[in-house]
Amino acid sequence: MMPVARSRLLVAVIIAIIYLALVHYLFDLKVIISQWRELPASTLMLATAGLLISYLLRAWRNHNFFALDHFPTSIRLTLIHNALNHWLPARTGEFSFPLLMKRYFGHGYAGSTHGLLWLRLMDLHALAGTALPVFYPFLNTALFFLLLTAWLASMPLAFWLLGHFRQHILANPSDKRLATMMKKAVNELTGSKRTFFIAWLLSMTNWTVKICLLTLLVTAFVTVPATAALTAVIAGELTSILPIHAPGGLGTYEAGMSAAFTLFSIDFKSGLQAAVQAHLFLLNLAIISAVFALLIPKKR
Repeated sequence: MMPVARSRLLVAVIIAIIYLALVHYLFDLKVIISQWRELPASTLMLATAGLLISYLLRAWRNHNFFALDHFPTSIRLTLIHNALNHWLPARTGEFSFPLLMKRYFGHGYAGSTHGLLWLRLMDLHALAGTALPVFYPFLNTALFFLLLTAWLASMPLAFWLLGHFRQHILANPSDKRLATMMKKAVNELTGSKRTFFIAWLLSMTNWTVKICLLTLLVTAFVTVPATAALTAVIAGELTSILPIHAPGGLGTYEAGMSAAFTLFSIDFKSGLQAAVQAHLFLLNLAIISAVFALLIPKKR
């Protein structure tokens, strides 16, 4: 393991230990574990199945968007990248994506990085879409539908801008290193409307599934209205796609959820405990799925 990677892993482990110690201090780990034992098996199975479906949707999106030629390897790549992105600090786990794309499929670093940026923009757009219903009670009908129209129009506009960006880069006659690299990168980006909008639909489906399952899980741990749980989950997930966060989002995820709960006059400690439980579920399943991903056969 490279010294930098080893130091990042060490930081992640230290922060995870501090996080667990803080959880034990605030709630007692026995209480946390007992809540999981009391959780109905049907709820746990439904939440687990939902998150696994979310992983498969993300793998399908990568497979479609980058025109990959071996779906099992796409699943392997997605699960490993997901775990690294969860646990490495300051979103450095994102750097694993172009490395894994190069290793498993031979894709260039520039094209994979630019493609990942577009997928992250789709994630942000999809998450904003799941948040729209939360604002409906607070807005007049005309303003809500104006926001909805703007949201729906923004992705076709993004595709149009992507097309013009491709044309501009490819029309550049320069043969300098940067220009050549940019041309190679845009050639690896999809120019297909069908591919682009399938990726968008998969992003929407993925986030809808994930937000619903986490809302279900949160309401199983704390008695709150579904609207409050939904708002808290969206706030927590928004922190997970910020440019900077702690390893595993430890602390930032809980802060986002707890802040949202206070808007509904939910007891801070109860909201924080539910946030911890939801986050532990995500982190544990990310690690377990990454371990199983190593058993998936790679493309030959």
